[in-house]
Parts: sequence; structure tokens; C-alpha cells
Amino acid sequence: ERRQYDYDLLENRYIENQNRIIDDSMVLEKLKKEMINRKVLLLAPGKSLDSHEERIKSFIQRENPIVIAVNAIHPRYQYGYVFFTNMVRYEYARVAYLDQFNKIPKILLSNIKTHGEDDELIINFNLVIKRGWEHFDNAVILCLRMMNRLGCHHVHIAGFDGFRTAYNESYFDVNLPTLNPDNKWDELNKEIKDMFSDFRRATEQTMQVVFLTESIYE
Repeated sequence: ERRQYDYDLLENRYIENQNRIIDDSMVLEKLKKEMINRKVLLLAPGKSLDSHEERIKSFIQRENPIVIAVNAIHPRYQYGYVFFTNMVRYEYARVAYLDQFNKIPKILLSNIKTHGEDDELIINFNLVIKRGWEHFDNAVILCLRMMNRLGCHHVHIAGFDGFRTAYNESYFDVNLPTLNPDNKWDELNKEIKDMFSDFRRATEQTMQVVFLTESIYE
């Protein structure tokens, strides 16, 4: 009963966000022009951003990709954009990493806000959402769907490690706010892996996705 209640809340949140439709055509065109012929590197907040920092930075220096932080800012990396999918992580980054937060252009989904600051680009929440899972709003999956919408053909990922049994085992920043308060890590990992497999099947002819660091979703 609790599971169904939670799922209904997620469905209701989706329906509410459907009403926050914006005209993102100019934003999408801008991003498409920037990214369509470039490699893109997504940096998720896993601990491998620390343990494989040299490998990741060597790749950045060698390949010159557009680097996008996903829902979290690691202070030792330089970014072209930071992509936020919810207000909790947006506010945490703004407070915890204010200097970098103010310097990095931001891509926000419309569930966060519908009118951004000068350095914020807003994209419709519905553009990257696909229902069918309880945890359908995983940030890396949403960012991959955005890359697909923008016509990106070469996407690399680091820090998409997977969730461990204790929360602070999962992220480079142990204070990063949890987005899974029930601590059902195995269930969450299974759903994310299923969503990632679904995405790979849908884009296998158009997008190459390469992991720079080990991931349980690979």
C-alpha cells in the first residue's frame, strides 16, 4: 500500500509539472548548435570522480569535450554547464559551492523554475521524462535523454557508480542531500539499470555512450 501511495505521489508530481510548460525552442536550438558535433562528458556525483580524477582529467585535456555536471558540483573540475533536475540539489550547490555555482552556466528543468536568471537555460521537464518506473526522474537518465534530444552522438559518463548500502558510500560529497529517503538502494539500482538499458536500446543506432569509470549500470 505504501509503495502504491508513493508511486501515486510521483504520478501526481508529473501531472503537476505538465502544467509548467514553457517555450524552450530557442534554448534547445542554442544547445544543439553547441553540442551536436562535440563529445560530451557527464560528471555524475559518484566517488569515482575522486578515485579516477587523473583519468577523467586526462580525457578532458585530450578530447576537449563539453563537460556537464549532473545535479552536483565537484569543486576540482571545470564545467561548461551544470544540469539540475530538482530544487534540493540546486539550492545545495548554490549554498555549498557558491563561487563555482555563480560562474557555471546552468541548465534547469521547468519543475525547478520557469523563468531563469541570465546564466540559466530552462528546458521543459516533460521533454526528458518517460514514465513506467517509480524512480523515473534519475538525473543521469534525464540528462542522457536531453543529449539525445539535442542530437549528441558521443556521450561519455564518469561518476555514475551506483548506490551502496550506506548513503555516504555513494557520493564524493557526503553532505549531498539524499533523493531516496527510504534507502531502498537495491531497488533504486535495479530501476536505474532498467531505465539505462531502455535508453540504450532506443538510441543504439544514434548515440555512443562510453563509461570512463566503473558503473553497476554498464
